[in-house]
Amino acid sequence: MKTIVHEKQLQFSPPTLDFRGSEEAKPDIENGAGGRMKEAAEKSFESCKETVEESAKSAVEVVWHTVIRSIRLQIL
Repeated sequence: MKTIVHEKQLQFSPPTLDFRGSEEAKPDIENGAGGRMKEAAEKSFESCKETVEESAKSAVEVVWHTVIRSIRLQIL
C-alpha cells in the first residue's frame, strides 16, 4: 500500500532535487529567486511608469501644437 501511494505521489509532484540541508534550503527572499523576482518587477514597473510619462508628455505636446495652430487660423 505504501509503495502504491508513493508512486502516485511521484506522478503528481516530482521529487525534490535539492540535496541541501533543511536550513540551507529555506528560500532567502532578499538574495534568492524571490528577491530577484521582486527586483525585476520593480524595474519593470519603473520602466512602464517612464513610458507612460513620456507618452503623456508627447500627447500634451501634440494637443498644445494643435490648439496653437487652430488659434492662429482663427486670427488669420
